[in-house]
Amino acid sequence: MPIKHLRNAVPPEVLAGSELGTKNHVAMATKLSTRTVENLVNRRVIPIIRISARCVRFHIPTVIAALRRFEIKSV
Repeated sequence: MPIKHLRNAVPPEVLAGSELGTKNHVAMATKLSTRTVENLVNRRVIPIIRISARCVRFHIPTVIAALRRFEIKSV
């Protein structure tokens, strides 16, 4: 059975951190909605790279590391 190409998958080079990702890439990698990603950016919870006033990119490994600060450790 052939493997289907996932159209909405995050490219591996973006996940590895060798390329920058978009808001949609962050949403797919973290399984959050794009609106939640926008809210996290506005609250300055996740780091962004602002290229211009409207162009924002993300380094996915850094975003995931920032979200790990909210991880609750088990006893």
